[in-house]
Amino acid sequence: ATQCGRDLTTVLLDAGFQSALERLLALAGEEREAYFALRNAANFLDLGPLLSDHLARLIDCGVRGGDRLQALRLLRPDGLDEESARARLLPLLEQRDDLQAASTAADLLGAAGFRWALDPLLDAVRDPRMLASNGTSFDIGGALGDLGDPRAIPTLIGAIAAQDGYETAYGLGYFGLPPLTGVPYDDSHDGAFWRQWWEENRSRYGPEIASLPIPVLAGFDD
Repeated sequence: ATQCGRDLTTVLLDAGFQSALERLLALAGEEREAYFALRNAANFLDLGPLLSDHLARLIDCGVRGGDRLQALRLLRPDGLDEESARARLLPLLEQRDDLQAASTAADLLGAAGFRWALDPLLDAVRDPRMLASNGTSFDIGGALGDLGDPRAIPTLIGAIAAQDGYETAYGLGYFGLPPLTGVPYDDSHDGAFWRQWWEENRSRYGPEIASLPIPVLAGFDD
């Protein structure tokens, strides 16, 4: 059964890190600093697969903030199975109450190569809340670039055309579009550039993808 109301440190201690924490306390001299060191050590040593059951329990609790993010970031994409990703990461990507968790879930889904996550990721691109900060736009753009599915191209262009800001033009134009189009990032590549590029190059992707329109996205600041 899931045990909620616990932070990541407790989860790590339950996994057998008591002696490690005691040693870190002796070195750091302050409990809070030792906790940070323990978390960083778990990340550095790539202990996500070893701790997967413990981390899953913490994620299932639905807590917001640093502990859930730390747990998510300890997960490794190559250790994610489809069932776990659908059960744990997809709901985090689709919610809008904790954008940092949604962003991290996007990054993991893309890095794991789950192509079934394309539509939820494109839904995130269509939502201006998800592109309101550099971190989320970088992770979402990078996830779509990692998936390598050119069906994402028109929606990415639509988001840049709707808001030619740093979060979209760079976040999506650097991390998302170059892997899909072969066009290196340039800060002059605004929505008008990408619209013209799509008109000139869409036929490269076959009739099904070439028929996809660039969506007109609402809710973005011009």
